[in-house]
Amino acid sequence: MSYDDTCRRCGATFPGKPCEACGSTTRLHVHHKDRNWRNDEPANLMTLCASCHLRLHWREDREQRMASNTWVKAARANTA
Repeated sequence: MSYDDTCRRCGATFPGKPCEACGSTTRLHVHHKDRNWRNDEPANLMTLCASCHLRLHWREDREQRMASNTWVKAARANTA
């Protein structure tokens, strides 16, 4: 198996499966939808290329940061 076939962290395999977001077949990662890298149930796994995986985490993390940021909450309250 090559790097593109196996998740380095959990060992899940996905031979020949392209990125589910863009269709790329290089630099593939396994994304754990619930973010629990121990949960290797097939329904919890998603094949993503490195770029789509980074973008997904950036977007999700940004939403969490914005929701918990008191400065952002105050600014939104002042414009409402």
